[in-house]
Amino acid sequence: MKVGIDTNVLIELFKQSEKVDDLIEIGCCLYTYNKCLWEMVKYVRDLNLKDSYTERIVADFIEENKIKIINMGVLKANAKGFEKKCLEKGIDCHSPDSEIILAFKEDGMDIIWSQEINLKKAAKLLVMESV
Repeated sequence: MKVGIDTNVLIELFKQSEKVDDLIEIGCCLYTYNKCLWEMVKYVRDLNLKDSYTERIVADFIEENKIKIINMGVLKANAKGFEKKCLEKGIDCHSPDSEIILAFKEDGMDIIWSQEINLKKAAKLLVMESV
């Protein structure tokens, strides 16, 4: 099962890395979008760790936990169109969330895991399951 994780879940897994083992044990393949990765780097940097080590800490976490990175670019026009569709349905979805959802959809995620209510609602517009 392909599970796309957004930034807030990625950070929670970083704080409690034992949960990653549980997910892998039940057959989940974890993916995140490249923009989520950079948001996580910013979070780790804000922990007052030395800047020179920040990217290495994040890279090691990603590698050790076999989290795959989706590097595809999402066309801004597609993201803006999706945001407009969401707004018409009363869902506040904006960049980078719109790009994350579209990248996960394009890459065939089975589930999007997020703590963002609007991201979950927007994913459902694309007939994607979210938790």
